[in-house]
Amino acid sequence: GIGILLRRRLPDRPGFPQIVALVLDAANITRDAGIPDSSSGLRLELRRNDERWMYSDVLDAASDPVTLPLQVEGENWTLRGAPREGWDLAVQRWRMSVRLTLAAIVLFGVLLALVIAGREDRLAREMEDSGSALSVAMRAGGTGIWSIDVATQRVEAIGTPSEVLGGAGGRIEVPFSTVLATIGPAHRDQVSRYEAEMSRGQRESFSTEFPVTGPAGATRWQLATCQLVRDEDGAPQAIVGAIADVTQQRLLAEQLRQAQRLEAVGKLAGGVAHDFNNLLVAVSGFAEFALSHTRAVEGEAAREIARLLTSVVTGAQDGARLTRQLLAFSRRGVVAPSKVDLSAVIGEMRPLLARLFQGRLEVALDLAY
Repeated sequence: GIGILLRRRLPDRPGFPQIVALVLDAANITRDAGIPDSSSGLRLELRRNDERWMYSDVLDAASDPVTLPLQVEGENWTLRGAPREGWDLAVQRWRMSVRLTLAAIVLFGVLLALVIAGREDRLAREMEDSGSALSVAMRAGGTGIWSIDVATQRVEAIGTPSEVLGGAGGRIEVPFSTVLATIGPAHRDQVSRYEAEMSRGQRESFSTEFPVTGPAGATRWQLATCQLVRDEDGAPQAIVGAIADVTQQRLLAEQLRQAQRLEAVGKLAGGVAHDFNNLLVAVSGFAEFALSHTRAVEGEAAREIARLLTSVVTGAQDGARLTRQLLAFSRRGVVAPSKVDLSAVIGEMRPLLARLFQGRLEVALDLAY
């Protein structure tokens, strides 16, 4: 540590001079005196009663010196000490260093706070931008996500559910009863039962389709897929899942079923037309055979029979052409491209159209014969 040695020659005496020495532990003295920096120097004064043995002129100018009473061999001594520059300058330097250190710490804290705040702002902007992009993507794809808090029964949704319920900013937070009221009555009980079973932990997931009516009165079909989330203790905590607008898919599926029904009807019509064509061949053949026998018979009755048989043959031929068209439509007949007279074809279809409309419409043709 730091030691202080005080030496003073005693008054002259005969013989070898005598010297008194005092060795002090400067570390304890400076610490007790509150001197933060012992290198600033220390001035001491040693007294016995009122007599000065050792002293410094600087100490006389020092304010409020530290006094340490000593007792040696029954005599009272006093040790006084003060910094060389005085207390104010020593403490001022120490305070200045402390203030500079505190200022540096504060400045570092402010800079760190600014960096953290800037990073948080940037992350917030990125999250907002990503949230907006996610909302746009979900709205474009007709999809969304939702979660149901089991304890509060509140629904937080983004995307399709928000659009259906008229949420602002692409996000909503409403009670589950509000969402349930928008579901069609025929499917409401099923969705409510699924949600209750998952809230009790009796069901882990479910997937179902149901119609939802929005604020504008438009009904859209939604496909919801949900999964139960449990807490650390295994108790139901939330129900999360995805939802998608499947209205267009259901419309396409219905159109596909209609096309399949039409295809089935076409195949049935083709089979019936094929069988009916065989019957018409038989009818036409027997009618032509009977007509050939009427040429050998004279009289008015024979001519009337021939006229009727001719009508039968003509009708059978018209029916055969119609069945060939049906077979071509059902792709069961042989179709060969050829030049046709459209006016003649449409004119031949007039009796068929008249029977189809059954007098409800009048068929008027304007053809370039």
